[in-house]
Amino acid sequence: MVNNYIWLFGENLGKTADNNSFYLWKKVVNINDDVEKYIIFERNKNTLETYVNLTEYEKKYVLWRNSYKHFKKFFDADLFIVTLSYKDVFPDKILFQKLNLKNKKPIFYLGHGSVGIKTIGYKGDSYNNNMFRLFLYNNYVHDIFAKYNNFRKYQLPNFCFQSRFGELVRRNQQIKNKKQILWFITWREYFGDNTDTRLFIRHISNVLESHKLKKFLIDENVTLKLCVHQFFDNEIFEEIHNTIEKGIIEIVKSSEINVMNELVSSELLISDYSSVVYDFTFLNKPVLLFQPDIEAYMKKRDFYCNLEELNEINSKISSELIEKIINKNYKINEFFRKTYPEKIDYEYIKQDNHNIDIYNYIYSLQKNKITIIGTDFFENSYENDVILRYAESLLKQNYLVSLLSLTKSKSKKNMPFGLNINYLHWNKSHPLKRKLINSIFKSDKYFSYLNHEQDKNNLHPYMGYKLSEVLKNLRSNTVISTRESLHLFLNDADSDKINNKIYLFPHDSNQIDKMFPYIAEKLEKLDIQDTIFFDKSTQDDIHGKLKYSNCNSEILNTLLIPGDYPTIEELTETFENNENKLAKSVFQGISFVIDKASIINLMEFGCYLKENNIKNIMIDAHVKSEDFEEFMKLINDNQLYGIITCRDWTEDYVKSITNKDFTLDMSNNNSNIYNVSSILNGKKVFYNTKNNDSIINSIPESYIESHSWLYEKINSLNELSYDELINSYLLITEQDK
Repeated sequence: MVNNYIWLFGENLGKTADNNSFYLWKKVVNINDDVEKYIIFERNKNTLETYVNLTEYEKKYVLWRNSYKHFKKFFDADLFIVTLSYKDVFPDKILFQKLNLKNKKPIFYLGHGSVGIKTIGYKGDSYNNNMFRLFLYNNYVHDIFAKYNNFRKYQLPNFCFQSRFGELVRRNQQIKNKKQILWFITWREYFGDNTDTRLFIRHISNVLESHKLKKFLIDENVTLKLCVHQFFDNEIFEEIHNTIEKGIIEIVKSSEINVMNELVSSELLISDYSSVVYDFTFLNKPVLLFQPDIEAYMKKRDFYCNLEELNEINSKISSELIEKIINKNYKINEFFRKTYPEKIDYEYIKQDNHNIDIYNYIYSLQKNKITIIGTDFFENSYENDVILRYAESLLKQNYLVSLLSLTKSKSKKNMPFGLNINYLHWNKSHPLKRKLINSIFKSDKYFSYLNHEQDKNNLHPYMGYKLSEVLKNLRSNTVISTRESLHLFLNDADSDKINNKIYLFPHDSNQIDKMFPYIAEKLEKLDIQDTIFFDKSTQDDIHGKLKYSNCNSEILNTLLIPGDYPTIEELTETFENNENKLAKSVFQGISFVIDKASIINLMEFGCYLKENNIKNIMIDAHVKSEDFEEFMKLINDNQLYGIITCRDWTEDYVKSITNKDFTLDMSNNNSNIYNVSSILNGKKVFYNTKNNDSIINSIPESYIESHSWLYEKINSLNELSYDELINSYLLITEQDK
């Protein structure tokens, strides 16, 4: 069986075939590889004309929207490549029944223009956290965009040229007589029955009704085409229609024309905030900006550039614009030109080689995809937090990463951006689906290896059956199993796309015997080549008991940086702001209870504070659900209310850390991600156990020597020096590199 990858391309809900998705598809559909590349077309005049001109081979890879084949390939697809929205590739109805499907696949958002002037609304966790890559085509705004729109920088690949630019070059070379001025007006959020709208229309009228401009157009034999956004109300321009000089001035909507043809047919572009200015500049043609309503526009929309930059290159009054046109006082606009390389190889782009670059980028990500399988990645636990940070580190290294969870306990927030996550079964799924599954999958035989789970009552037989089926045809180069019972499923997987199988052991052999009855002897028989462990003690134990001494093995680097952390400049600003405030008299700390040692050691310190009547130190303890009742009982027995507060395990631990003065690690492993996150957010960490493998040991004045020592150090946090803060930060960031 050929297990090909499947990519779906789409633009404008399938209504058009003249933008980035179409031209990328057109170039790569004929590449002979192991990818089936389909484009979605809605049946209309434009797409039917395009379809007729395709080769017979290309026609095989057209999916008519809402057809049976579209539905099938949609659910089988590995990823989506879109221009305007994820809905570009979505089926939206069956017969007459409308659908509202959720996105569950990684999205490559090509966009329909360069991002540069006006802000757009997408966020790094858009599309159900599946905004895997968004193409800006403008490295000049890369950092600004990432910060403003809350994207991770790994989500923003560096490509300068849009897919449609090859066709733009070809058409531009074919057109010789370019006696047209194109005026492109984009949409305004403020449009309506208001003064700002009427004032803007008046500015446009002043230009179009100018006798000087009309004379210039006639003398130069040039036409002016005003192209307005398709959402514009016809009534807005009714007055202008009645006053323009027919034959030399024309008003059209963007949906009524081929924008690419209009660009190549024009010698000058006038625009406002539209991304079309970057297309025109790419053609080495001049652009004028007319922004008479910039103040009104900015009430509803921000800019990625600053106002001073725009004021240097725009016109705000009609007379100034008219003078620039008739005196030909314009040139290549450097503000837009600087987004492109100094030298543009137009022949390279004409041959669509830039599309091959984009294809190679996506194909490499697809071929090296990593899937991580687990029981419930939606649950709040230390193990899941470590795995999620590990997944994020892989994303930062430019891997396509997917999580496959047996079940879903609840909605998960604060996931690494662009991390694809799916689950096999959910008790809150549609009642009919749940009823059908329950009626078919009753027998324990469907559990398969999940029969070894001590916590089997919280699972469902369908999970075992479904996981086996998924792994048969999983299109992923590397699969990582994160639970001992799942190792057996992975060992059986024989998909031709799986080249690497990695087994993560979160538990030592004693825990395995308790949690997975009778599984040890089966684990011993597995031919395991690659293993990962949370710590060295577990690694030594598993190698000794299960005799995996000859396989490749590594300790999971829990010093991985969780997301985008503050810069040194931001930490400096925070430090200076805190320095100007009054010294704190009460210190609030946070402690993550990740093992039994954490509970015992934290209680002992709490008792020390109580016995010495110390009331200016308070600790929020974030406790796993399985330890919650025990922890609360100990607080009650030792009367530690007001000193230690018991909290349920946190989802957003970074936020919890930043709201505290220090982090207290009472566990037997000081390499955990909470310590790293604390240091990177400018917080002091105190840890209980020295670990020779940990970079944390090099952080000065952190190892707890005694309860009295710890009390004194917390009390002196007001004296924490800037140098110590930054040096600790640098030690961690250097380790990450």
